[in-house]
Amino acid sequence: MIARFFAEGGFGMWIVLALGWVAIGLGIAYSVKADERLRLPAFASTVAVLAAGALFWWRGLETVAAVLDSVEPSMRAALEEQGRHEAARPIQLGAVLFVIAAGAVGAGELQRRRRNSR
Repeated sequence: MIARFFAEGGFGMWIVLALGWVAIGLGIAYSVKADERLRLPAFASTVAVLAAGALFWWRGLETVAAVLDSVEPSMRAALEEQGRHEAARPIQLGAVLFVIAAGAVGAGELQRRRRNSR
């Protein structure tokens, strides 16, 4: 099931996954240490995951639109629906990884604010 999910999403899925692991790792490090030096990289990598997912989703939609011009009208609707479904895979993965990383970054930010308010 996961292999099919990645096959449908294309090469961009691997980039989103790699960025997601970096974002989650930085988010966890920030939530544990609440170090000011980790703040910007943790926030930026978390946003980068969602941005990469959106970029590859958009590229997938462009690919679908380009292919639809050369398809018979009788098959166009079914192919467009399947193409849009598969093109959405990177943004779906990016959203899940974003939520996980954002939770870790949010925990780190709360910890940093508590530490600074003492």
